[in-house]
Amino acid sequence: MKKYLLLVLALFYVNVFNAYAIEKEDIPHLAGLGVLVYDGPYKGRDTQVAPAPIICWENDRFFVRELKGGVILYETEEVEFDAFLKPRLSGYDNEDSNDLDGMDDRDYSLDGGLQFTWDIPVMGNLELGTSVAGDLLSEYKGMEIESTLSKLFDFTPVFVRLGIGVSWQSESLVDYYYGVKSTEVTATRSEYSPNSAVNGNIALDVYLALSEEWLVVSRVKCDFLNNEIKDSPIVDEDYTITTLLGVTRMF
Repeated sequence: MKKYLLLVLALFYVNVFNAYAIEKEDIPHLAGLGVLVYDGPYKGRDTQVAPAPIICWENDRFFVRELKGGVILYETEEVEFDAFLKPRLSGYDNEDSNDLDGMDDRDYSLDGGLQFTWDIPVMGNLELGTSVAGDLLSEYKGMEIESTLSKLFDFTPVFVRLGIGVSWQSESLVDYYYGVKSTEVTATRSEYSPNSAVNGNIALDVYLALSEEWLVVSRVKCDFLNNEIKDSPIVDEDYTITTLLGVTRMF
């Protein structure tokens, strides 16, 4: 239940600033409500569905973006360097499925890190972002490096953003969430100690402007799992899918 609660409390950022081609001082704030659907990789675990507040806020110094809240450390027209915090929504309760019975719970955590973003001027609406984050609560005691390339397509009043990315997850992160300790072994579940993993992902965001104030937002993201994760005895999927659909108001 705590995973559902965390999903309910999660803040989703919608990156529509470039879609409206507005100056930073004119950036609108967004607030709305959506439905979040997450189909994870763990054996026997049901698809998770929860309401998700959609909040977007930014000024010259602070921001809330894509589950991240942070501080802008350096900024020009083309590059930005930030420090951020974000929740890590991985993990499970052993009561989530019969296949996880006998496993210790794997808890969510809070990550902190640095992020560099480059708006590539010669490509037009093409953005490259790279981040490094580590575990601040010492749950998984590891780190993750992510890099994403995305492009916005303007079909006013519809805007489409396509992104592809890759992430490296440290051995301790992968082992915590997908490993099986000797004390968790059963007749049908063997001990498993994975190494670090490199995962790919692809995301599609679609925004429909209903008016100058109202916006329908949607996102589908698919994460393709490395063999170090797929080979885990508690995993039965090659990928995870996250879907968001909601309505927001700009103010």
